[in-house]
Amino acid sequence: MAEGVAEEREERERSVAVPLTGEPLPLELVNTTYIKGGVRGRRMDALAAGPEALDSWLAAERHRFAPGVADALAAAPPAGPGGGEAVRG
Repeated sequence: MAEGVAEEREERERSVAVPLTGEPLPLELVNTTYIKGGVRGRRMDALAAGPEALDSWLAAERHRFAPGVADALAAAPPAGPGGGEAVRG
């Protein structure tokens, strides 16, 4: 099971490319928008890449949700075009 968690984390690093902070789940979502390269770096929004980025983030963090929510996420269809805006809203 630990191997699956490690694989999910590695996939998250590759597909979403956000800093791993180990924060509570709501802060992890907030941390999908960050400054890359320091204060003078550019602002990054890891979920702005489209619904696939949201799906990748949810898949990578699914194990951290309550069991019923995780099951619902696993059974849900992919995020549609407005999925990222709905999450940010």
